[in-house]
Amino acid sequence: MGRHSKVWSTIAALSLAVAGCATGTAGDARTPDGAGSGFSVQDARIALSVKAKLTAERAANLVSVSVRSRDGVVYLDGEVPTPEDRNAAERIARSVEGVRQVVNDLQVRTAG
Repeated sequence: MGRHSKVWSTIAALSLAVAGCATGTAGDARTPDGAGSGFSVQDARIALSVKAKLTAERAANLVSVSVRSRDGVVYLDGEVPTPEDRNAAERIARSVEGVRQVVNDLQVRTAG
């Protein structure tokens, strides 16, 4: 599968996941008793945008990074090959509109 096919496959899968979770409201989704589930359409959009940018820019190194967003704070988890990739992932996440903060918990793989 080519690089562009991987990018579009990832974007399509993430779009379907977001569409399946979205309730059509602009705020938090609510359970029947009115309690917030913590899911926000805005946070889903942010996570999707970050993941798409990570996949598009450095598919070989950043495609497996886990991305979550809550209240505009993006959480990056997983492993990357180099410190440069770790920094690049954070830079890319910060470039997405709506991101207020990035928590970079990415680990650099050690040789061995």
